[in-house]
Amino acid sequence: MRVEGPLDGEMEPGIGEEAADPELAVPRPQWRPALRDWRPKPSRGGWICVIATAVGLVCAVGALVYIQGRPMAVDLFVAAVAGLAGLMLAIGGGVMAYGFSTMRYRLDSRRLTVRWLWIRETIPLGAIQGVYAGHRLGKRASVDGLVLPGYLVGRARAEGLGWIGFYGTSSDPGDAMIVATMQRSYALTPSNLEQFRGQLIELLEALPPEEVELAPDPKSSMPALLRLSILRDGMAVAVLSLALLVLLGSFGYVSFRFPELPALMPLHFNHVGVPNLIGPPQDAFRMPFIGFLILLVNAAVAAALHQWRRDAGRLLAAGTVLVQLVMLMAVVQVVH
Repeated sequence: MRVEGPLDGEMEPGIGEEAADPELAVPRPQWRPALRDWRPKPSRGGWICVIATAVGLVCAVGALVYIQGRPMAVDLFVAAVAGLAGLMLAIGGGVMAYGFSTMRYRLDSRRLTVRWLWIRETIPLGAIQGVYAGHRLGKRASVDGLVLPGYLVGRARAEGLGWIGFYGTSSDPGDAMIVATMQRSYALTPSNLEQFRGQLIELLEALPPEEVELAPDPKSSMPALLRLSILRDGMAVAVLSLALLVLLGSFGYVSFRFPELPALMPLHFNHVGVPNLIGPPQDAFRMPFIGFLILLVNAAVAAALHQWRRDAGRLLAAGTVLVQLVMLMAVVQVVH
């Protein structure tokens, strides 16, 4: 095992090593420190999520109150979109606040477990090959993933280790430590860095050689939804987001024109341009609603294809944008 950082110095024989003189060898301790959950370093990241949740709830409730009893018009559409965005912000902020409050690093005699939301990183102590100081992250840890002041979860680059998992509350390398295995490494920011390092090293030195030799690989457990590869493909997510914006444009255009629509209006035309379907103006929302269903189905199929072939998932996502553009042109033709 390699130990680097403030605790560098002379150490007793490490994992799988024996003293040079067997007569001077110190027996390995047989006691096991009690199970302990370590909190991350305190920060304001949790409060940011709580404030975002409160703002989102205010927007959602305000939009709901505003649209009560109002006739269909563009202002009602804008209020509905703002309310939906506020609701999504409240849900997202609440989930992130819960994740912040429950983030833990659990140490026991056989493993280190990192918990965040529904994700569990289980690291057998026998698989740990090094404990490093956070200076390998550079002057500031640059995290790719959830990045808020005092709240960072994702992956970061570390000198000599490549991409590593980051679960912490500070981008200051002085607040972090890195636990390295052959398969993957992890950056953590425990509330009491020195005590955490000390207990971890103590546990590692107490491991019998057979636990090191037979140690299983680290493993991650998370819901199947979070394992979808399309969620980590920025291009595919951007294309599907564009399709959603075009869909909102269809709903917005109908809402904008709604006050001017007659009591009965043509909703469909035959091949020579003669109306063959007439109905109330509310039926004009059918086409955007159909576009919404198409978006849901295409996004689900694209996510499934992306697991198999990334280019196939991206192609279907791009096709979804074209479908929404055709739908928007049809909506303009009918409503105009």
